[in-house]
Amino acid sequence: MSDLKIYNLKKKKISKRDILRKLELQELIENNAMELLGLVVIDSNLKLTSKKNEVLETLAYDEDYRLVVIEYRSGRFGSTINKGLVFLDYIRQNKGKIKLLLNEKLKDSELVKQINLTPRLISIGDDFNHFDEYAIKQLPYDVDLIKYVLFDKDIFVLEKNYQNYLEYDTNFSDQRLYKAIDDFVLSLGDEVSKTYANNCVSYRRIKNFLYIVQMEDEILTIILKQKNKYKKYQLKNENDFNKITNAVEASYEEN
Repeated sequence: MSDLKIYNLKKKKISKRDILRKLELQELIENNAMELLGLVVIDSNLKLTSKKNEVLETLAYDEDYRLVVIEYRSGRFGSTINKGLVFLDYIRQNKGKIKLLLNEKLKDSELVKQINLTPRLISIGDDFNHFDEYAIKQLPYDVDLIKYVLFDKDIFVLEKNYQNYLEYDTNFSDQRLYKAIDDFVLSLGDEVSKTYANNCVSYRRIKNFLYIVQMEDEILTIILKQKNKYKKYQLKNENDFNKITNAVEASYEEN
């Protein structure tokens, strides 16, 4: 991403790369969280612990109703990953307090019941390094490192730089079909990751683009996000899946 150049054909010049201050980056992300990351912001700059400098910069939930901690950094070196882990640990160890906080902020008890309190971390910055990649690969958490580039103050680019996600055993009845789907979807790109919860596997780049669920009749169903709408495909065998691989790729490219 650091080598990316944008050439403006009308102005006949290369667009200038700009760097945002942390607060500017945070404001931009929070104001466009759904469009950029598929997130709903709950609150920002939260004091969860008793330590003075431990402020959770952005708390949100994603398209799977899973809690997400977002931390921001400037430059290739910073403590955002370690800082984010403090909050992941705190949330997992204090779920009662977090539920009270969510009820206070969201004022919707039914929504709070849906939220998965096993959080994941997104660290967003203008650069990362191989030490960051090594560090997150050792962690028992889902972590996305997302790099941004801003050109001429109006072209904003996001790229998933590194990621770590946990593997879970599924209880789908047709494991062979599930494995064929899973292998294909993960092969679409190194930036694809997945989450398994409530008998549903969701796949995302930065935002979700595909879900696998098992219906009551034990038939696997794929749900694709296409133009912000959802389309279902029931699959009885691998041939059924092979017929929709083009649609799967289109959904991947779109999201």
